[in-house]
Amino acid sequence: MKKTFSLLLAALLLLMPLPDFANSEAEEELSPLTPKIVELFNNSLVEMGTKITQADVDLSLAQKVYVDVNLFRLKTDSHHEVTSILKEQGSVVWMLPIYANGKTAVFQISKGLPVPPNASLSEEERKRIEANVGKWTIPAFGSEEGKTDYYARVKAAFGHVPQGTLLVSGQPYFRIPMALIPGDSGELAWIIPSAPISYEEPELPTVNMNGIDVYPYHETKEIIDQYDTSDAEPQGSPLLIPLSILITLSIALIGFMILRRKTKRTA
Repeated sequence: MKKTFSLLLAALLLLMPLPDFANSEAEEELSPLTPKIVELFNNSLVEMGTKITQADVDLSLAQKVYVDVNLFRLKTDSHHEVTSILKEQGSVVWMLPIYANGKTAVFQISKGLPVPPNASLSEEERKRIEANVGKWTIPAFGSEEGKTDYYARVKAAFGHVPQGTLLVSGQPYFRIPMALIPGDSGELAWIIPSAPISYEEPELPTVNMNGIDVYPYHETKEIIDQYDTSDAEPQGSPLLIPLSILITLSIALIGFMILRRKTKRTA
């Protein structure tokens, strides 16, 4: 009887939504940035049509995205092993949404990195960047119509966010943030990009789940690893906010973003 109950409980846990562990982590790590987020929102995002206070910044909504690890070159599909590799070798970017008037303000939060030796920066710019090395900073933020949620297509496909789902970005072919969904066997089973992918090559297998194209993880990994030889490595911590909604970059990381991403910015 106890064994039967344990099996039923385990099955139930697999169907439960994703717990709020990451949200608790975000609240603990990012709370010192709340005043800066309010300042940037109120001074720069006039199109949101409102002003906010610190009480309006809900850090529990922040979504954790891993970058800087090429998953398609890993020899393992194990959810546990891939998670460990992401934590040990990858970098973390938090995406924080603030909803107002049918729009979303998105703040990208990541840790500052050292200045490259050959960076063409003034002494003042170099000092500003160096002062933020290892600290959580806001390299980019912007706004767009509607509700931004990187888990939205996961919820549409599965009806909820499956236990153990991971968000990653900067991967070959996909580039944009995407969700990794584990299967019952303990290995990664599915990939769901945060937006539809329109590339013609390589042709990847998909399964339609409630109107969402879902990519089988192992087959997709094998095809992309063979196809993508010219640009197989992730390109550093990516600018996850689409350029269409980008408003500005924080001064502390302007030099880094130009050098690592060569991304056009507006101020």
